[in-house]
Amino acid sequence: MRIIGIGDLVIDCYIRNKKIVGYNGGKTFTNILANLSKYNYLLEVMGAVGNDQSGNLCIKSLKELNIETKNINIVNEETRCFFIDEKNSTRTSPIDGRKVGYRGTKIDTDIIIKNIKQDDILVFDNLHTKTLQIINNCSNNKMIDIGYYKDFIDKNKEDIIEMIGNKFNIINMNVNVFDFISRQLNINELELYKILNVELLLITKGKKGVSFIYNNKCINKELEIISKEVDVNGAGDSFFAEVINIYIKYNFKLNDSIIEEMFNKGSFYSRKVITKIGARSNVQELYKIVK
Repeated sequence: MRIIGIGDLVIDCYIRNKKIVGYNGGKTFTNILANLSKYNYLLEVMGAVGNDQSGNLCIKSLKELNIETKNINIVNEETRCFFIDEKNSTRTSPIDGRKVGYRGTKIDTDIIIKNIKQDDILVFDNLHTKTLQIINNCSNNKMIDIGYYKDFIDKNKEDIIEMIGNKFNIINMNVNVFDFISRQLNINELELYKILNVELLLITKGKKGVSFIYNNKCINKELEIISKEVDVNGAGDSFFAEVINIYIKYNFKLNDSIIEEMFNKGSFYSRKVITKIGARSNVQELYKIVK
């Protein structure tokens, strides 16, 4: 069994006081695998990245965590970069004002589907058309983290079911995504869980905690310890990594005590991430600039 993250790699550039303090690979699906690297899983990233120094660093950062990269498509494009300061994350360069990196996705769906084995667990963080092709053509256990609601604009109940219903073991979405879907469809958390036919629906609410919806009930968990925030990037990724880890640990079963363990361990590692700069600070230091 392998855990495979699928998508386009990006580089994160961290800025404080208008100075670059370091770089690392980014994107939710790779950050989840990075956090899982502290366990004894076989991990692999399949996807695409630009043929440049940023792309090389993305791959290097994964290899150093023993994450396989042989099925990453290296394309003759510029790797996407996100510039992250104390307040914002943007693709617009503070140096020349342009958006850095290629648009859309460059993943090769045929190569990815060909190299997926039946017992692999697949991790996603987007709903691009090519990503949906992989999702719809693989019967594997699948997890997705949905961080943006743009894919659901103008979608009705049937559209949403077609996109993400009956496809995933676990769906993790932040409260902004849920609120948007809830308003669109006029449904509550439990109703959304039912129409998606998912084993576990997570709704993350930042400092307000997490809702776990499973087995036709909703368990709301509140954070008891609030750590001082240095950088919140990656907190949700580390949390979801622990949910996946514990789900596998108990052989894909769920009960109240397992949910409690997911929450406690996920919260513990999230608190560690936010105390340092970098979405992977729990497992990997930032790469510094070498002139």
